[in-house]
Amino acid sequence: MNNLYKPFIYIRNIQTKKTIPGKKILFLMIFLAALILSGCFTPWKEDKTKITIILSGSANPGRAAVYPPDDATLSQLEHIVDLSNPPETITLRAEGGKDIEAVVSPGFWNISVNTFLGENLYASGSATADLQTGQNNVVAVVMYPPYTVTFDVGEGDSEVPAQIVKRGGKVPKPANPKRTKHVFVGWYSDDDTAWNFTTGTVTKNMTLYAKWNELFTVTFDTGDDGSNVPEQIVENGKTIEPEKNPERVKYAFAGWYREPEYTNVWNIDTDTVSEDMTLYAKWNELFTVTFNTGVGGSAVEKQIVEDGYTAEKPQPNPTRPGYLFDGWYQDAGCNDIWNFATPVTEDFTLYAKWLELSSAKITVEFNRIGDETIDLTRDKDGVIYFENTLTVTVTGGYDSYQWYVDGSLQYETSDSITITINWGSFNIGPHFLMAVVIKDDVPYSKGLKFNVAYKE
Repeated sequence: MNNLYKPFIYIRNIQTKKTIPGKKILFLMIFLAALILSGCFTPWKEDKTKITIILSGSANPGRAAVYPPDDATLSQLEHIVDLSNPPETITLRAEGGKDIEAVVSPGFWNISVNTFLGENLYASGSATADLQTGQNNVVAVVMYPPYTVTFDVGEGDSEVPAQIVKRGGKVPKPANPKRTKHVFVGWYSDDDTAWNFTTGTVTKNMTLYAKWNELFTVTFDTGDDGSNVPEQIVENGKTIEPEKNPERVKYAFAGWYREPEYTNVWNIDTDTVSEDMTLYAKWNELFTVTFNTGVGGSAVEKQIVEDGYTAEKPQPNPTRPGYLFDGWYQDAGCNDIWNFATPVTEDFTLYAKWLELSSAKITVEFNRIGDETIDLTRDKDGVIYFENTLTVTVTGGYDSYQWYVDGSLQYETSDSITITINWGSFNIGPHFLMAVVIKDDVPYSKGLKFNVAYKE
């Protein structure tokens, strides 16, 4: 028997008129000394006190009392007693018996008792006591049988063993069960509340239920020539996450659709899976737009454009020595200019139109007079005697056109210009007319000097 159950000897003051013979006193003293030396009697010091823990049956109506157990069971029980009075902690182990005794320091103690029958928890209980010095402190600990926690896996493929948990104890979290085509979500109590294994305590026999989320297979159909996209196993109510978009030669991927006819697009970010399904890749054909700049023209990179989309106007414009670029045309003869707002539906080539600088210069025509400096005369009434008109023509293909009179800008336009000069607007004296055109930030100009004097 564990030494926790060593017998204690209580000596009471008994008044008697009889005299105890010396031999008996000597024998009693020898006997007491032998008990002390053998360890059967351990008197506590003044700074210690004794506690006797009595294990009693359940005080909760309707609960089966486990104490006192029958003699056969009692002899097989092992008690683990934790006594705590911070910072002091004592753990006692005792076999058999209903009472547990110990010598401890006085003070307020927390008492916890767990009783085992073999490896199984038989009962548990707790109490508190304020232990006084020099007293036999008797504390009753009400022992409760443990609770059974069972795990219902529903249609799961694996079983989870039940657990025996003491009253107020926590359930050790078991390994997750498995179920074909389902993912385990967690354990839930009767009221469909997720069980918290960290904070939840057991107060009755209970069952925890496995919650499952069904798994669905999503297949990706990329057509005959599209690259393979592996199928995915997706939880019910979750979105899919393809690793990357598929690829196909001379085609651009245009999204996933629910039907092979591409009626309803599948939104990767918001649409959720609720069944086994197949998604279909939609493809837009890719077309090549080539830019031909002719002999001597700078190279312009070709463009790959999706069916129905527009090509981008190349920037900057191409260049060619001795020529001005005048736009992109659909035909080699540069008769049908290309509108870059037009959708592309096939492979094609655009041709650069060029204007020779000699033919694109400003021309000044005076009917019968050339472009040298001329003298104009007028009478005192302001009439200029000059029968011919002055016509200035500027060929198209420039970015900007400007007209100057005597160094002052009269107007600016983006269109080609033809100007007829009103000679009567000029005062007596020298004058200078100038047309300026700008192409790719490079100016070109043509001027005419003339003089207005009084007629003699």
